Amino acid sequence: MSRHAKHRKAAAKAGRAPESDGLDAPARAQAALSQGRYREAVELHKELLKGERRPEWLDCLAQAYAGRAEGLAAKGMLREALALWHTRAELCGRPLAEGPYIDWLLQAGEGDKALGLLAVAGQVAPESVGQLETRLAAVALLAADSALSRLPADSALRRHRVPALAAIAAYGRGDFAAMDEQIQAIPFRSPYRDLRPLLKALAALPERPAEAAQALDRVPARGPFEPLAAALRVALLPGEEWLAALGSLDEEARQLVLDLKGCPPARRPLLIDLGRLGAAPAAEPLFDLLVRHRQHLPEGVAARLCRRLLPHAPACLPRYRGAFGRLSVAEEERLLALAAELRGASPEAEPHWLRVARDLAGAPARSRGAALVLRRLADDRAHCGVDGSLDDEAMTWLARSVELDPDDRDSHVRLVQGWRRRGDLKQARAHLEAALGRFPKDVQVLLEAVETALASGAFKKAVGLAKRVLELDPINPRVRSIIGHAHLSHARKHIKAYNATAAYRELDEAVQWLRSAGERGTSKLLRGLADERGKQANALLREGVAEWGGALLGGFHLALEARRVGHDAQAALRRAGVDAAATPSAEQVVALAHALNGAGDKDRLLGAALAPFRAALGRAALAPYAEADQLLVCEAFNRRGERQLLRSHAEAAIRRWPQRPVFVYLKIFAGYGDRPWAIPDRDLRTLERALDMAQEQGDQRTVVRIRELLAQTVQGFGPADEDWGEPEGLNPEDPAFMLELLLNLQGEKRFLEIARAQLGEQVFQEMRREIGGSTKQFARALIAIMVEAAGRAPAKRFAPPEAGAPPDAAVPFRPAPRRKTRTPPSPDVQKGLFDD
Repeated sequence: MSRHAKHRKAAAKAGRAPESDGLDAPARAQAALSQGRYREAVELHKELLKGERRPEWLDCLAQAYAGRAEGLAAKGMLREALALWHTRAELCGRPLAEGPYIDWLLQAGEGDKALGLLAVAGQVAPESVGQLETRLAAVALLAADSALSRLPADSALRRHRVPALAAIAAYGRGDFAAMDEQIQAIPFRSPYRDLRPLLKALAALPERPAEAAQALDRVPARGPFEPLAAALRVALLPGEEWLAALGSLDEEARQLVLDLKGCPPARRPLLIDLGRLGAAPAAEPLFDLLVRHRQHLPEGVAARLCRRLLPHAPACLPRYRGAFGRLSVAEEERLLALAAELRGASPEAEPHWLRVARDLAGAPARSRGAALVLRRLADDRAHCGVDGSLDDEAMTWLARSVELDPDDRDSHVRLVQGWRRRGDLKQARAHLEAALGRFPKDVQVLLEAVETALASGAFKKAVGLAKRVLELDPINPRVRSIIGHAHLSHARKHIKAYNATAAYRELDEAVQWLRSAGERGTSKLLRGLADERGKQANALLREGVAEWGGALLGGFHLALEARRVGHDAQAALRRAGVDAAATPSAEQVVALAHALNGAGDKDRLLGAALAPFRAALGRAALAPYAEADQLLVCEAFNRRGERQLLRSHAEAAIRRWPQRPVFVYLKIFAGYGDRPWAIPDRDLRTLERALDMAQEQGDQRTVVRIRELLAQTVQGFGPADEDWGEPEGLNPEDPAFMLELLLNLQGEKRFLEIARAQLGEQVFQEMRREIGGSTKQFARALIAIMVEAAGRAPAKRFAPPEAGAPPDAAVPFRPAPRRKTRTPPSPDVQKGLFDD
């Protein structure tokens, strides 16, 4: 076969027409090389070289062989790559020891051949000998003496090998002094130079990790001893990071790390598998790993660890039963409750916790565990109001927990506080007596006794109990304040009974305990009110007003104290020279807002005390407030039901900060909060825009409040005490009607259970997190969202009745309101417990 025929055959095999491209042979060969078709380039250049041995064609053939060999090595075909490299060296006259050839030999486990290159003169360029010796340092340490004997006598690999091996042997014996001596014999330019810091790092582990890390920092990356250096770097990782890094090492390096960590051989498979799971493994794969390797752990350890994982992977519960046996009822229910809480489904956890408590309460030895579970349920914020008060279920659980664990003082205290907040002093005193019987000298219990006595009007009893507290805790500031306020309350009682002498005596006692300027101001106000005619009394009133901070705040407290003792507030203000009509400054209104927020929620006289100042406070809405102060004032008026003042200040705030949706809500709520069905369409659209704006700003509290108000516009409530019947003109299939009816008949808890089943757990929980708020607010917001999602127009809203129309003329349909059922009051047989 001629040369041209062979060329045509090679071209056809490569999948191209030999002459169709219009290029001559050298150009085709160069094109194949530049395009990475190395196999074709080799054939074409070999054909060219048969005709004429040009140097440039020889170089191109060497490049083609190199590219072809590197492609085979990348596929893991090291022997084929090495064979091609040998062919390259023979045909192209290139040295073997160039490019990746040495690395391929080492990867193929043929280190002796690499050493042999140094033994043959001319195989390695003189300037590359030192670099090649460094690369082969680890191979030389492991090679047979006969392989080293072929090297030149002046080879650094041969001359420095003896101290290097001696240093390694000394480390193996634990003779670190001899190791240091042999290390010193290794020159700094030796191929074995990296062995010096590596042996020092090994000797410092595990007692001196900082010293080992410092030595390891002197080892360059990708050196001849890189596998050993990589293992040491993993061993020095902090915490549990080294476990996750085990997967980056080969088997020998992993075993070295585990040796350095002192891991027993039986547990090494467990740790290696654990490392493969990564730095933060998921619960289920970790559970399976523990079950698989349970025989490598001490008895009971695997079961205990798996139980801890079950709340994070409840689907593994059947596998746990199969591997370790069944759990007790209480334990299984506890794990299911924790699993529900971890996925954000607290309502689903509640029945599981109750079953835990019921099971534990059946055994006296475990009753304290049942009490702990019940206290945990009572602490759930779903059963707590914004003021910390507990609902009926939580109070029941807390009372049961005290029966099961009567030595828990805090539960006794919370029960007393809960009943006192509800105004049921009989129950509060009953639980207080039980607490005092168990903790007669406990400061916290005695403080609750003081508060209960004050709530009962037993002021002398409160002072006596407070002094008992001071005997136990002489520097308790709260008790001193309680004693002072108890004397003030008793003084009010005497002033109301026109017993000025007894009132002065109580006030003299009060000033010994009161410390703040406002408290002393209250004492002076009461002293002035005790004497309605004396000139000195009027001066005391003026002093008391000044100590409270001026005309507005001081005048408010004077009016409040006058109402408390049954006096005319306007007359008291005139005696003190307070001009209630003067427009106060922004700072004075903010101070009044703080006072309103600090007053008790059950103080019904606050509105009467504000009455003389309402006109002035309305004008003060135009004062230059800071945004936060304006909001504070609005919220204070809203909390106290001062709707007109709230509207004035909210309107002024909207003019200053139109982008704040909370002021829009407060303004509309001030006008229609008690009759939301009457909100005009224009204000409804404004509310909807404010809702969108609040969502964009992340103001979730305002989002919930607006949604609740909008939901009430759909339902069309009328007066709560009126009967309701079949609606006229309203379609019972209307979603708003059906949802409101369902909520009122089933209650909020059952309504939310139905909503969860309809929406799906994931969607329900996402909405719960986004909307927030109390259970009632969330239910109302759900109704509004579901009505909107139904694609129907809102239910008909009814305008306010015209003048002279009956009250229900504007509201033909009113769903039944939820009424709290109250137990009829029983005779208070303990009423005299705290009487003076």
